[in-house]
Order: sequence, then C-alpha cells, then structure tokens
Amino acid sequence: MEPFRSTFDGGIDSTFARIAAGSRIVAAVWMAILGAVTLARDADVRPAYVIGMIVIGFLWALAATVVAYPERALSREMLAVDLAVGVLSLFAPDIAGTTASFYGGLPLIVVAIAALRGRVEGLVSAGVLVVTVLGTIVDDISFQEIIGQTTLIFAYLGVGVLVAWIGDVLRQAEEQLVAANDAVAEARASAARESERADIGRHLHDSVLQTLALIQRDAGDPQKVTISARRQERELRDWLFGAAASNDPGFEEGLKQAAADVEDRFEVSIDVVVVGDAGPSPTVSGLIAAAGEAITNAARHAGVHEIDVYGESASGSLAVYVRDRGAGFDLGSVPADRQGVRSSIIDRVEGLGGQATVRSTDGTGTEWRMTVPIERIQSDAG
Repeated sequence: MEPFRSTFDGGIDSTFARIAAGSRIVAAVWMAILGAVTLARDADVRPAYVIGMIVIGFLWALAATVVAYPERALSREMLAVDLAVGVLSLFAPDIAGTTASFYGGLPLIVVAIAALRGRVEGLVSAGVLVVTVLGTIVDDISFQEIIGQTTLIFAYLGVGVLVAWIGDVLRQAEEQLVAANDAVAEARASAARESERADIGRHLHDSVLQTLALIQRDAGDPQKVTISARRQERELRDWLFGAAASNDPGFEEGLKQAAADVEDRFEVSIDVVVVGDAGPSPTVSGLIAAAGEAITNAARHAGVHEIDVYGESASGSLAVYVRDRGAGFDLGSVPADRQGVRSSIIDRVEGLGGQATVRSTDGTGTEWRMTVPIERIQSDAG
C-alpha cells in the first residue's frame, strides 16, 4: 500500500482530515459531559483536576481544528499531540481521585485517528495506550475492573487494526477509481484522435485530392489551374482554422467572402489583402456590398482573369481599393439608364457618409477607391 501522502491532495485524505477534526471535538465534548457527571456524583473527586482535563481536551480539539486542519490534521506531529492527550486522559481519574473513567471515548478516538493515517500509526498508538492501561492497574484491583481494563486493551488494538484496514481499502478504491477515470479519459482522447484522423482523411479525399485531379486535368489551362488552387486554398484554410461564412461578417471576413463569391461565379483570380479590421455594422456591410459590386463589374466587363482587392482600416476611415488591368471605361460615357455603377457603388458609399471615386480610361484598367469614416461605424455601435 502506498504510504500516507503528507501533501494535502483533496482526495480521500481530505475526508479523513474532516473525520479527524470532528472526532477530536466529539471526544472533548464527550469527556466534558462525563466530567460534569463525575463532579456531580463523586463527592471525593478533586474538581480542579477534572476541570483541568476538560480544558486540556477542548484546547486540544480547538488547536487541531484551527491550526492543523486540513493540511496537517493527520500529520505525525498532530498524532503525537493526540497520543499525549490520550495518555494523560487515562491517568486523569487517578490524579483526580476518582474511579470514574470520565475520559470517555477519547483514547479510543485517538487510536482511530492515528489508524486513519496508516496501519503502523494505528498500532503504535494502540500499543502506547495499552501499556498505559497496564500501568494504571494496581494490586488491589477488583475482578470486574480487570475485565473492564482488558476490554479496553482489546478495544484499542481492535480499533487500530480495523480502522487502518478500512482506510487502506478506501485508498485502494480511490486509486482504482482514479485509474479507471484516467483510462476512460485516455480512451475518449484516443477515439477523438481517431475521429479527427478519419475526418482529415475524408476531407483530403473529398476536396484536396479531387482538386489535384482537376489541376492535373486542366494543366494546359493556367487560368483554371490558378482558380482551382485558390479555391482549394480558401476552403482548406477555412476548414483548418474554423472560419465559416457569416450572415453579418466583419470588414476583413466580409471582403474575403465577397471576393470568393465572385471568384466562384466568374472563374477569375482575386487577390485580397486586408490590413486592420472592423466589427459587423450596417456601415461595414454597406461598404462590403459596394466593394462586391465593383469586383463583380471588373470580373464581368474588364476582360481579365486577375483582380486585386485591398482593404484597410486606418487613419480614421475604412477604405477599399478594387483594381483590374482590363478594358477600362469612361464613367461619363455610361448611359443615364444604366444605374449599376452610380446606384450600387457611388450612391451607396455616399449614403454611408463616405466617398467613392473611380479612375479608369479605355484600355488602361480601372481602380475604385471607396472610403467611409470610422465615426460612422462607431455611431452604428452606439
């Protein structure tokens, strides 16, 4: 059996510590009651000695509860104090001039507390008290008193062995329970690891390997290869880091979602770079919607396969730049009945308190710049 752990670990030994503290209090109260009865019935008793023993008993219980509990309630130092009080209690009736054993169950409790720590401590405590009992036997003792003293001797030895055995059984049960819980936790962790490996395998088969097959098939078309690779990169990144599409994303995630949607619909490659971020708000959603329209127009009309998107949260504003190197257009030449650029981009950003400008000429590409003030976003939150 593993020896008693001197470090208070909060397991079964914490329960034993509580039992020890409560038992000392019970022993002191028990002795006080029997001492009061002895004082009332025995006219020849020396009251000062009885009262003194009762006071010692309460001081012992108080010290063990206040000073030693819980970490040192079963320490060897505390058990030595217990044993000293137990020995003194056995001599107390002779000192007080009475035949009444007003110490009650205090010596028996001392043995039980020692046995809670371990078998050796219980037997040592019982042995010391047995020797003390033998030392109190006088020549003219009656046969009835001999029977009583013999009963005490066997009681001390029996309690020392029995309580120590119960303590060992409970500690073994605790160790087995801890080992069983550890085994269950390890089995669950192993099952979780196996499930994770299986999930990774399924994901690799369903996405990455299939994308690699598509790339191999389209090896002669660099544009399709690039689009497939970027789509797979985005899906794998989202899967690894737990990113998921949100109905109300923040600035960075919203731009990436808008670009991904256009990539999937028009099979173009969109490079998105975002510096800084802002949380979800109506202003952020409106800016993302305007940026998404600019990206869509570039994918639909520019006649290019690559589009650059840059977002930034700095200098008191949110800004989005959308650039392509395609056909370009002249904003002034856009017919009045075609309101997509004006209403979906310019008017929308201006309605957010911001500004949208476009720089484009035929054949040189297009660059949109859309900004909204941070104060507008903060007012949304307020």
